[in-house]
Amino acid sequence: MMKHILPLIIAFVFAFATFMSGCTDGTVNRSEELKEVLETAQANLNDAFSEESCDYALISEFLKSWAEGCNVEVEKAASHYTVLYNPATEDGTDKKVTTLQCALHTDDIQGDLNALSTALACLLGPTEHNGIRLIVTDIYHRELLGAAAVDKKYLNCDGFINLSNSSDYSLHVAGADTARAVIQTSAKKKAPAYGSAFEITMSFNKFADPFRFDKKNNYPDPIRTIGDLLAGAKSSGKLFEIASFTSEADPGYLPHKVKAVVVLDANSVESLNSRFEKSYKSVENKFDNVDSDFVYTINETEVPSSVLSEKASNELISLMYTLKTGICEQDEETGLIYSASYLSSISTKDKVKVTVDIRTRGTDYMNALSNDYETTSGLCNMKYSISDSHPAWTSSDDSELAGYFSNLVPLAEGTSDIMLPMNELDLFAKKNTKLNAIAYSFAKDGSKNVMRNITNYLDASEEE
Repeated sequence: MMKHILPLIIAFVFAFATFMSGCTDGTVNRSEELKEVLETAQANLNDAFSEESCDYALISEFLKSWAEGCNVEVEKAASHYTVLYNPATEDGTDKKVTTLQCALHTDDIQGDLNALSTALACLLGPTEHNGIRLIVTDIYHRELLGAAAVDKKYLNCDGFINLSNSSDYSLHVAGADTARAVIQTSAKKKAPAYGSAFEITMSFNKFADPFRFDKKNNYPDPIRTIGDLLAGAKSSGKLFEIASFTSEADPGYLPHKVKAVVVLDANSVESLNSRFEKSYKSVENKFDNVDSDFVYTINETEVPSSVLSEKASNELISLMYTLKTGICEQDEETGLIYSASYLSSISTKDKVKVTVDIRTRGTDYMNALSNDYETTSGLCNMKYSISDSHPAWTSSDDSELAGYFSNLVPLAEGTSDIMLPMNELDLFAKKNTKLNAIAYSFAKDGSKNVMRNITNYLDASEEE
């Protein structure tokens, strides 16, 4: 791949040189110059990064070389993110900065090159502009490595525009309302009453998005899956006790390891194994990416010295049976999801404790879902609490950023300007709670329009 990088940089520098020479004699239109830069970027990025995957170091090297050729500053070149800065022109000011940001899935890079080429063209800016920053981040196997690593000082700006590839235009001016619910009860223990024990485990190495529901190349909610298995066994009258039910997770992602140990009557062993086989096949049929790093097993193990009391076990099983997670409210006609949740952790060590992470499009949906969970918890004799909800990120009410682009990208029927899934902006907003952001998605054939919209917004000559 390295052999493609040098000619790509040369092509970029040549395009920029042409761009700059046109600016000096006034005979070339700036928008036409930027279109040439964009087209060069699109063609050569696709040529240079023609393979599906790419080490981020190659991207970083390209960005540094491109910046040098285009008289753009490299503010930071880190392992998983790069920051470029185009200082204000003479008629602009560096006290007012707009930050552009795009992410590259380095394990599947082709779909992101369009957003990168558009961002690079926009970074060069109109004839007169204030400070423009570009942050390019790394996503590897869905882990937001770059966004997590970005130093918060690069997030200080007047407006922040997240750019990404999509099948059509979309504009989001806020992230979902988020909250964490905690459902718990006493974890009193007793000696086991039965003589056989089995350990049920689900684990995977990848970072899985809990709010991605298309099932393709994704993973099941492991707490939900094992919980449903145990609830089904209990409802059929099988005799077993829960010794432990635990999870391991990284914040914002599905738990990557969940383990339940159950002690059961010898007459229930065959039935539990049969139910497990059905559960495994169901997972295989529903999810396309159940590959070698995915483990879902049941194995006999040593009988533990203690198990949950019958009361605690029954309350937990009842909760697993009745608590609704995944897509909780959705428009039947358009498919637009209004509220969703997932089981983010479970523990039976000191207390029986289940946490549920919730995302909704607005406070009304959050309140409705929370009320349902509180009722369900009460019916299971478990205590319920929920954190204060807040948007994962948002645009400022007193800023022109959201209003300007909302006028250019009207909402299509059956869509929302609130983004439900997590993206890089969730992490950025935690580092800068005053971040004024929008998320702008578009297809390749819309790149020129997007570039025009952004450069018009950046035009300092239009400011009073």
